[in-house]
Amino acid sequence: IADKDLKDQKEKHKNHSGRFCWVSKTYFLKYLMLIKELEKIVYLDADISCFNDPSELFEKELVENNICLTPHYFSSSLKHLEETCGKYNAGFIGVNSNAIAFLNWWQSCCYQKCESDPTVRPVEGRIEDQGYLDNVPLLFKRVKNLGRKYNLGPWNTEGIVFKDNKFGVDGKPLVFFHFHQLKIANWRVIDRNSSPTYDISRVMAVYDRFDQLLHQAAKKYDVFPEKEKLNEPLDIFHSTLGLGNLYLNQGKLEEAEEKYKKGLAIERLPDEVRHHILLGFARLFVRKGEPEKAEEKFKEALSLKEVQNQTRFHAILGLANCYLSQGKHEEAEEKFNEALSINEVPEPEKIFAHYSLGSIYERKGDYKKAKDKFETVLTLTKDIESLDGKLLGNAHFHLGCIYQSLGEREKAEREFEDCLKLILDHKKAKENLKKIRAINRDF
Repeated sequence: IADKDLKDQKEKHKNHSGRFCWVSKTYFLKYLMLIKELEKIVYLDADISCFNDPSELFEKELVENNICLTPHYFSSSLKHLEETCGKYNAGFIGVNSNAIAFLNWWQSCCYQKCESDPTVRPVEGRIEDQGYLDNVPLLFKRVKNLGRKYNLGPWNTEGIVFKDNKFGVDGKPLVFFHFHQLKIANWRVIDRNSSPTYDISRVMAVYDRFDQLLHQAAKKYDVFPEKEKLNEPLDIFHSTLGLGNLYLNQGKLEEAEEKYKKGLAIERLPDEVRHHILLGFARLFVRKGEPEKAEEKFKEALSLKEVQNQTRFHAILGLANCYLSQGKHEEAEEKFNEALSINEVPEPEKIFAHYSLGSIYERKGDYKKAKDKFETVLTLTKDIESLDGKLLGNAHFHLGCIYQSLGEREKAEREFEDCLKLILDHKKAKENLKKIRAINRDF
């Protein structure tokens, strides 16, 4: 590290290696462009793997454009993440020699402030290094947003297909995939998805291919000590959790149970990994209609100490639903509130907890709290296009029932009408609406 500014940054971020890496990226790109005199540069994060030829980037995209960026293209249910993660993913950056002004600007931004703070919106330019990228198309010319075949990740797995031993998306070859949140504990434990935010079940084939590449590289470059060398391509999340979840989603419950049991039998698993397996096991028992056994597994998962709050959230929510299905309303209420208290989880992911609490409060006759919860559901779902319309429709229905109980017939009428816009055949909404209109006519 020769650059004095970069030395200062190393000292500034000595307790946070991630931040230093983010800042270093801009210095490294400038070094390659100015010192090594490279005309075209493509930066890729270390957790990205190519599945098809990327030469088009150099032969076409960076000839026609100065800067190439990859939007996250968040799945509909994850669009809220753009608020904190930004529009673009900085795991890929493509520039040519005309982009030096951009690199100078980006370096200056990151030098001043480069941190991970989920309370700061990226439009203010202060979220890691990638939040600043939101402003690039506004400030610089010849900026290209590349399509989904580049830098797709677990934040958007819709449309990926595996055919003729090749991966594709949107009818085009998948060039490279970003294996975000993948963690390697040791040679046999690869946590494919250490974040509960993402569902990777539909792209297990992509992860299977990457597992093989990782294990081949580990053997070739002697990554692990002699006693930990890999004898066969065994990956705990390939053989247990990954396939277990896949079988569960396909309704193959016996096969899923076999995989989960195999996973729990392995010794010295990190708590975070064991938690995910127990969570899968609990969901299996829910599917089988055995809430007592599901409750046991949820509790066992929550008893593990070394687990992130974001991961615990799903077990708490699962246990709350388990209590609710058994008529244990007080216990369910306590757990739903505990889930809502976890600040690390984005509010839109808490929609079902709010909805369930609304139902519990309505049942207790606490209409004020129930009304607040159902209104929160409607507020949180405004920008989530993929959310099931039945949930929204039923939230309107419950609000209608609450207003009806409070004698506020006009408000109740509007809520029942909104319910029927989303659920055309909602019988109770039709019946209640008919009764209210009959009463209004009498008045």
